[in-house]
Amino acid sequence: MIDSRNQFAAHMGPVALRLRERPQIHHGRARLRWEILTGDGAETPFATGTDVLHLEEDGRISSVTVFLDRAPEGFDPAAHD
Repeated sequence: MIDSRNQFAAHMGPVALRLRERPQIHHGRARLRWEILTGDGAETPFATGTDVLHLEEDGRISSVTVFLDRAPEGFDPAAHD
């Protein structure tokens, strides 16, 4: 996850990832609702999404499912089949 963030920042410039609400945890799953901000002060909304993490008994993440709640302007879903 950190590597993906670093690659994104290398491509887009200044970026901030901010939680939109407190994470919710239930029966070995965690839901994280996030927002990506870009720009010099990392204040321009870029996209929002929700990650669902599967947590092992020891607390490690075993899988992540990502939902894009609001795509960036100009996003073409057909280009990402």
